[in-house]
Amino acid sequence: MKLLVRPNPGRLEIVERQKPTREAEDEVLIQIQTVGICGGDLTYFRGTGHTLGITESYVVCHEAVGVVLEGPQHLLGKNVVIDPLITCGFCESCVIGKPQLCGSRKDMGYGADGVAAEFVIVPESRTYLMSKDLALPTGVLVHGLAAVLHSLSKVLVDQIPKTAAVYGPGPAGLMFAIRLKELGIDVILVGRNSWRLELAQELGIRIARIGHDEVNDISAELVIETTGASDVLEEALNRVAPGGTLLLYAPGTFNVEATKVFRRELKIIGATGAIGTMQKAMDILALNPAPYERLLTHNFPISSGQAAFELATAEPATRGEFLKASLCLD
Repeated sequence: MKLLVRPNPGRLEIVERQKPTREAEDEVLIQIQTVGICGGDLTYFRGTGHTLGITESYVVCHEAVGVVLEGPQHLLGKNVVIDPLITCGFCESCVIGKPQLCGSRKDMGYGADGVAAEFVIVPESRTYLMSKDLALPTGVLVHGLAAVLHSLSKVLVDQIPKTAAVYGPGPAGLMFAIRLKELGIDVILVGRNSWRLELAQELGIRIARIGHDEVNDISAELVIETTGASDVLEEALNRVAPGGTLLLYAPGTFNVEATKVFRRELKIIGATGAIGTMQKAMDILALNPAPYERLLTHNFPISSGQAAFELATAEPATRGEFLKASLCLD
């Protein structure tokens, strides 16, 4: 079978391996149909940032939709979305229902082989039946939206904020903005001047351009940072209203002026994973897929994976109206 592998940073290639076989009754053999390329995949592709110690060849990507070929009778021939999280199941974090904090955690496409393959095997518990109301390619958005919903569950606890600002008009930032707007929150998406901000406006989302005076007027109860860039992180902290919350969605490093935090009684919260939100993400997409589907701008055959990743990591002037790509198995 064909697999898309990253043998070293910045390089992908198609390799052939033997088709996998099930070793346990609870495992499911899935023929992959569509794969999504996420921002995290691009970080590991480049070999920069938090690479979880990846030093050797691995199969890329973690978002996928496929059809079940072998497994429980009720799933045979059905389209499913894969949950890529791999945990031990026995540590304290796993036992108390926080597997995203498992010390042995791996994610397909990061610490373990990913889903950019003709066939993969996963436990039945990590499959979600694809909604009949969703177009097949839209399924690759489920995990990304589920991660957004999991993050929001950490901050929308006691009460819903009236105002929010999201930094970074990438796929994650746009998902946050779309969902917050659906919840009736006055949200503003902040980023550098680009086509992505124009898309946000088309979706009815207010925008602010970094470097313009309009950013200085922002004061939001909830500020979400999705870029991981140190200068943006520091700017985002400045925009949190007194008593508000800064949600960190991307890995990165920045200097925190403690006085700003305790004098203004701010909260800084991190979130990782998509725990307990996969089905909810599926339901939201099935109910109103249109704005989310705008995020899928490109589709490539898996044999053109190198070109897809290079376009995704190109400078804004080169990538043009690119936001998120999917790979189809050819």
